[in-house]
Parts: sequence; C-alpha cells; structure tokens
Amino acid sequence: MPSSTSSARSTPGINPRSFASGPWPLVAVCRAGTDRPGRPGARRRHPIEPDREAPGRGLHDCHPVSHGAGWHTCAHLNDATFRKLQRQAALQVASRGAAIPRTSCGRQIKRRSARLYLLPPPSKSDVFFDMEGFPLIDDGREYLFGACFYEEGELRFGDWWAHSPAEEKCAFEAFVHWAHGRWQEDRTLHIYHYNHYEVTALRRLMGKYGVCEQEVDDLLHGQVFVDLYRVVRQGVMIGEPSYSLKYVEHLYRGRRQGDVASAGESMVFYQRWLIAQDGTHLKIRRS
Repeated sequence: MPSSTSSARSTPGINPRSFASGPWPLVAVCRAGTDRPGRPGARRRHPIEPDREAPGRGLHDCHPVSHGAGWHTCAHLNDATFRKLQRQAALQVASRGAAIPRTSCGRQIKRRSARLYLLPPPSKSDVFFDMEGFPLIDDGREYLFGACFYEEGELRFGDWWAHSPAEEKCAFEAFVHWAHGRWQEDRTLHIYHYNHYEVTALRRLMGKYGVCEQEVDDLLHGQVFVDLYRVVRQGVMIGEPSYSLKYVEHLYRGRRQGDVASAGESMVFYQRWLIAQDGTHLKIRRS
C-alpha cells in the first residue's frame, strides 16, 4: 500500500515534461508571449525558428497565418502542412482571452484508428500516475511517486517519497509491488500517465537497482500503461500554445493556483527543502 493516502476531489495534476510535435494533428505551437508559430516536423521535438530556417521569409504571428497569409513566404511548407498550421493558428487566435480554449477533432477523428477510439474501457481499479524527479543531485533522483486511484468508491492519493538513493530504491520497489499487485487482482486495470517520462524512469530504475524486473516486464508486456499525451496529440487540436498538460487541462479545469504549478516550480521547492529540510516546503508541495 502507499506510504500515505488522502481523499482527493479531482484527478491528479500530472506534470508534463515536454510539449507536442508531430505530423498529425499538426501541433503548430505559437510560443507563449510571442505568438510566433513554430513548424514541427515529423520527428522534431521543438518548434523550428522561422527566421533561422528562412531569414526574412518566416511566419511571425498567428493572426495572419489563421487567415491564410504567408503561404508563399515559406518555401519549405507544402499545402497540406500549411493548412494544418492554419487550423492550429486559427484555434489559438479564437481562444485568446477565453476561459476554455477552442478545440477541433477534424475529419481524422472519425476514423476508427484515431487515438480517442483506442482508449481502453474504464476500470474501477485504474491508476493515474505521476513522478517527480530532481536531476541536479547524485545521478538524478526520483523523489516522488504519486498515484490517484479509487478505493471503496472514493478517490484517494498515494505517495512514495525518496530523499536518498536507498530511499529511492525502496520507493520504487514499493510502488511497483503495489501497482503490480493491484493489476493482478484486476486485469482490467490501466495506469494512465502523461508523456513517456514515467515509463522511461521505471525502466531506468529497474536497471539501476536490479529489482522488480519481472513486475515491470509484466506491466509493460501487459500493455497496462496508457500514455494520454499520445492520445491528445493524435486525437484533438487545441487552441493553446503548447500541448503540455498545464495547457491541455484548461479544457476541464481552471488555471493552476498556488506556489507550485509546473514541474520546474516543483524542482525549485524540492531544492529549497533540501537546503532547509524542515518539512515546510514538502507540506506545501503535497497539498
């Protein structure tokens, strides 16, 4: 069982660690604060700098792109790519100042192969999983394993903390044994996470400590993990400057309040606790 549990009123705020890119739907992000569109490619993870790619001919603002302007200024964009970029820019322009951003599923979502159709059926045993890491100490430390789950009809939160390599190993083993045991009791269970960080970290810790190999392998081969980032990226277009969860969650909740609203701020608070170690900052983080 988790080291501690508490009641929760909403699903966990899973922190993202990168923003989307990819060929479909085109995640043509306009960087927050500048509204200058990027042009993600099929394999690139960050927006291309227009001025560096095509000096004097780049696209510099979402608004003209949303109206179709600028097509002839970008020699490297074909018509289909520009139309996707245009739809993304139009959504962002229409969403400015709105509490809930505009969305579009497009024609692709009607196909049965679309990501939203590939979500597994919900289960009463499902787990919503997030990890927090601090890369600036030792060889990196995964200091928090967090999971939301239902127990007797009530949403609860379980957390496993680690502040040393020995504690990291224990927290990793405790979480994996708990998740694996829960899955063995109910094979309809899935573990939902946002982007690849959690699965990558579990694989790394398995190799680092040489423990829980069979359990992690069972969960991976059983296709228990569900990456919601891939579902969102390939299932819907959103009028936000990024497809990180901090922006995507504007669809169903208000903007984050409090001192810790992003993964970067979480690292800052953990660094402060490492210096003070009085428990204050961890209490703020857990809340």
